[in-house]
Amino acid sequence: MLKKNKIFNLIILTLFANLIFIFFASKPQLLADNGTNKNSDDQKQILLSKKDQIINPHNYKYIVKPSNKICGSGNLSLIAFVTTSIKKFQERQLIRQTWANQTLFPSIRTVFILGKSKYYKINNDLVKENAIYQDIVQEDFIDSYTNLTIKTIAGFKWVSKYCSNARYTLKIDDNVVVNTPELLKFFDRMEKNHKQFTKHSYFGYYDPESLADRKKIVLSKNLKEKIQGPFHLSPAYLVSTDLSKRFYKMSFYVKPSIFEDVYVGMLAQKLRTNFIMLNKRYFHNWDNSLQQAMKLTKKNKRYYFALCKSTQDFKAIWNKFESLSLLN
Repeated sequence: MLKKNKIFNLIILTLFANLIFIFFASKPQLLADNGTNKNSDDQKQILLSKKDQIINPHNYKYIVKPSNKICGSGNLSLIAFVTTSIKKFQERQLIRQTWANQTLFPSIRTVFILGKSKYYKINNDLVKENAIYQDIVQEDFIDSYTNLTIKTIAGFKWVSKYCSNARYTLKIDDNVVVNTPELLKFFDRMEKNHKQFTKHSYFGYYDPESLADRKKIVLSKNLKEKIQGPFHLSPAYLVSTDLSKRFYKMSFYVKPSIFEDVYVGMLAQKLRTNFIMLNKRYFHNWDNSLQQAMKLTKKNKRYYFALCKSTQDFKAIWNKFESLSLLN
């Protein structure tokens, strides 16, 4: 009888411990803008059980891609993948000439993620573009706004396969300017002062109100979709590159969302990443990004991203970022 009681007590304790683990594992880790952890918790990846089945396979093949050696074998600071549409050649050129200029910034690499067009000539133009620049990644899904989630997962897939030697991965839209000199300094500061957040970390602009906005859209369109937060907004967010492969693999087991940023946030929650807010480092309102950027000074230049409403604003903001980088 005594032995049975011990076994029973052991079972109860085991069940209680499992409940405690599930409760704490479900809490997102919110970190302050200065990189300090506000909610210290176990950072281990959630293990998939035997019952988990693949529900979202990314069964798309490459049509066009750069040389497998684009990232080399040495250490890189950043790999950026830009979600863009096929016809935006001028925007891609502008990015190549400014913040992603590899001559100016040899420790970064950039690729453009695309789906396919229905028209042969347009697809063939991409083949020609890639032959010149070696930075086009095209998979055989249809290139459309509704496929942004697929496009983003395609980016993480390519990074995990061909550029895992970069310290950080940037997912970015083609209408965002990066203050590359300041962003690279940020990476160095993280390495020196906050090394614990250089792995398993997810950085970006967090807006609590955006969760309610997305839920309203889902209700208005009568969609059967569960919207969860927190998540960083889609124009630009960073992850430590160790997460690129984990995001890609985890996406097999998580039902896709029509909102790519919500979906990446869901993957981040599943993996219990460090959730790091960089809100003070963004010009996130494209109506006043240019005006705000023009106010930057040598002492106040630590902004990393600016959302732009025109190519003219893009050029002007980049010129401001570049001129400030020359002031030591």
